[in-house]
Amino acid sequence: MTSLAPKLTVPTLIMCARREPDSAFEQSRLLATLIPNSRLVPLDSSNHLLPERDPAWTHFLTEIDRFLPGSS
Repeated sequence: MTSLAPKLTVPTLIMCARREPDSAFEQSRLLATLIPNSRLVPLDSSNHLLPERDPAWTHFLTEIDRFLPGSS
């Protein structure tokens, strides 16, 4: 699958919790280096899916708003 990553030509936002198990963050970092013009946003969490009560939730929403055109 990583062979397809350099062929992407769309804006790509990759968000991943820094403390996720199973080296998910390192995999996200690798993916971000392979996709042209992508941006990796590390989230200060250990949750793969963020609940609203997670301290990283606000950062997550802010980054989505920044990434999506016309949102706020």
